[in-house]
Amino acid sequence: MSHGATGTDGDGRGRFLAGARTHVPGVELVADSRLSLADDPYLDDYRVDGRATLPAVVALEAMAQAAGALAGRPPDEITRMAFDRPVVVPDDGGTLIRVRALRCGPLIETVLCCGETAFHVDHFRAAFPAEPTDGTLEVPRLGPDGPPLSAADLYGAAGSPDGPARFPTGRFRRIVRLTLVGPRGCRGELRGDDSLGWFGPGYDRPVLGSPGLNDAVIHALQACVPHHRLLPSGGERLLVRPSQGDVRLHAVGRDRRGDEHVWDVTATDVRGRLVVAWTGLRLREADPAGWTPPETAAEPAEREDAAEAEGDRQPMPGPTLSSTRSEPVCRTSLNAPEASTRW
Repeated sequence: MSHGATGTDGDGRGRFLAGARTHVPGVELVADSRLSLADDPYLDDYRVDGRATLPAVVALEAMAQAAGALAGRPPDEITRMAFDRPVVVPDDGGTLIRVRALRCGPLIETVLCCGETAFHVDHFRAAFPAEPTDGTLEVPRLGPDGPPLSAADLYGAAGSPDGPARFPTGRFRRIVRLTLVGPRGCRGELRGDDSLGWFGPGYDRPVLGSPGLNDAVIHALQACVPHHRLLPSGGERLLVRPSQGDVRLHAVGRDRRGDEHVWDVTATDVRGRLVVAWTGLRLREADPAGWTPPETAAEPAEREDAAEAEGDRQPMPGPTLSSTRSEPVCRTSLNAPEASTRW
């Protein structure tokens, strides 16, 4: 399966749209779906502290399916992303989630809520341009490669037992090797094609391409901050483009704000064409990792000048989604998230 494929292996059903509650074409869509390890086998590959957890990239996929249904086209750009609270799925049974998409001028605002919080808390939020945009980015310039870090070393097959706990398994393990690892720069090779499916029988393929590749672009940066576990907390902009085969990762550390690291990341195919690009990807330190990947090229101080970003990029502004419904659909303030339990 190629990254970015939007064909219909199923019968035309989006995994997260089957239980539509409200659908006003071009205006609003609200849909429920129940997450379970049976219909969502990738959950068994993505565990945080042993608990199956909805990956942020799959939450984006759910919101993208809803936004695409309103826009009438598969989305390929996402802005104003916030990952405020995890969705945990029990090994037995399931967890009900609700995604809402609302057209607000030039943007489609989306939120993802969960039955465990009575649909009163926005766990994930994002906005999608309603019309196609000129989504182009330049690949950042990085310093020279260092000693390579192999997938076996990174994922802990031959290293510390603490290493594997920092990374997902199965479908998400896409790193072939990293050839530059430092606090301000990362470069490497990622496996692009999917060998396993993502959803149960009868559902369409992901509209944003491979969630495994989209996540690997993020979790590769864990090697650059080895003393803390990193979890994604949001981003300014994400672009996805169709591709086949392996990709080349280029990442520049742009800023650090307390326990949050900000990166610009691109992944390109063998011809240099854009496959995935994050602008202002935010990664939060979740806990002390106590793990150093083996054979890293240098200490952080020696890597301080490994990369330089080319120009400032600004987040795309957008309106605020509001609602007056008495029944909880999803929490409504998209610009100012309430304090929430962290991952």
